[in-house]
Amino acid sequence: MKNKTFSTISLSEIHNPKAIHVVGIGASAGGLEAIEQFFANMPSSNGMAFIVIQHLSSKYKSFMPELLAKKTNMNIVQIENGMTLQENTVYLAAPHYFVTLKGSVL
Repeated sequence: MKNKTFSTISLSEIHNPKAIHVVGIGASAGGLEAIEQFFANMPSSNGMAFIVIQHLSSKYKSFMPELLAKKTNMNIVQIENGMTLQENTVYLAAPHYFVTLKGSVL
């Protein structure tokens, strides 16, 4: 079942000069190597926020935070409700959760 929730943002949020550029990255379980290569080649001080959503089994612990920490000096955090995006940060989605972004709040 697809999540058909839509939200809108105001023009002031779009034209905010302090707005952070957001990069969304999605991958299946086999996409870890590509994600690691991406972050190994991305400068840590880039002014962007990265939201990574990977299809993983909830039966196993994800080692994504530890693996990505070896490839980048950016902050790596698991998404929690109400977080405000920060630049130079990688946000990881937890299994079985929908991720929505309204303005700069997850």
